[in-house]
Amino acid sequence: MPSTNALGLLVRKKPLSEGEWYELIEHRRQMLLPHLNKFSLAELGQVKWYGNSIQGDSLKSLLSGKSDSVVTKLPGTYFLGTRGIFMPTLEVVGNTSFTWGIAKDGTWLLCEGKFEIGTVGMGYEDGGDRIDYTLLSKIIIEETDPATIVKLVEISPLCIWNALGSRVREWVLIRDSLYRAAQNLHVQFCIDDAALEEVPS
Repeated sequence: MPSTNALGLLVRKKPLSEGEWYELIEHRRQMLLPHLNKFSLAELGQVKWYGNSIQGDSLKSLLSGKSDSVVTKLPGTYFLGTRGIFMPTLEVVGNTSFTWGIAKDGTWLLCEGKFEIGTVGMGYEDGGDRIDYTLLSKIIIEETDPATIVKLVEISPLCIWNALGSRVREWVLIRDSLYRAAQNLHVQFCIDDAALEEVPS
């Protein structure tokens, strides 16, 4: 249940201040912490990236064949195999794009992708065939905080709040589906067990 302090911030008639937003987001992170080891979490390298000619490619696929030196880890404890709740942005701004989220240990992470963007083709400047390309050239993984995410990714605190809530709703739907499937199996097994009892031994 939400804490008294969190509800006190939400039951109001005036807009939330920036500081109050970050207090609410931290409260939501604290509520998630005990459950991060209980649900399936994606690897950072599996997160889909979009923008320009990148249409849903994962970081691991974008890094395929590239040297390990492409990935810079700050302070070095997190990597593409780190599991957590990660949210990709849907565009490349300039030559940069980000994914952000919370690692399994509860740490806020920001993953910055640097891209080379260009066009190749025979005589494309004169109307010939052209191919636009977006190539990943560098990845920087570092610990961060919501205020930094808001500034660099150019989103609002509400986006962070909603993204975390959406992920929990996904967990509910997945668990509900698994429960219903298990319940159906249980019913069928009970029917089979009852039928087996009628078979002469």
